[in-house]
Amino acid sequence: MKRIVRGASPFSFCWLLSALLASSLGAQSPVRVWQDTIELPTYELGVPNVNPPFDQFVTNDRYNYPYTLLDNLTGKSAPRKWRALNLENEYLICVVLPDLGGHLYRCRDKRNGAEMFYANPSLKFARI
Repeated sequence: MKRIVRGASPFSFCWLLSALLASSLGAQSPVRVWQDTIELPTYELGVPNVNPPFDQFVTNDRYNYPYTLLDNLTGKSAPRKWRALNLENEYLICVVLPDLGGHLYRCRDKRNGAEMFYANPSLKFARI
């Protein structure tokens, strides 16, 4: 059986939010949630291919028809503002980018100031 994972789902965002809320029930400081913007250098996408592929003639299990592929990538980057949802309790500060499908962009431990994983300083789309 094949299992396909395609980024964060709304369930994972709700799970993260409930984990932050549950961890702060016995805590001294309340949980804060606010919306902000974050500016990141973002590589631009070119014009999409107007001819969608007929994947029914291909032997793999990927079907895109009638949607076009975003396969025209450019090397130009420009600063772009993205919506950011910030979640904070006494232990963590997390930044989620909802315009990228609920991508957890950054999570920092407040106790020692360490990032929990690498937050890429720029966004570049790729053909995956």
